[in-house]
Amino acid sequence: DGQWRVGAEIYLWGADTEITTAAGQDVDASFNDVIDNLEMAFMGALVARKDSWSWFGDVMYVGIDGSC
Repeated sequence: DGQWRVGAEIYLWGADTEITTAAGQDVDASFNDVIDNLEMAFMGALVARKDSWSWFGDVMYVGIDGSC
């Protein structure tokens, strides 16, 4: 029908981590540690469709205090 169809969503995603750096240092951040040190987070998606064309964008920003 030639009309633009636009949709957006905001979502939540969570994780913890246990890694070893290239220098051999172990880093362990539980989900609670991440939440306690979270400064700001945003996750969202935007999609636009018209006829046979689609555009999709997914944006994620996470700011965590470096002292965790």
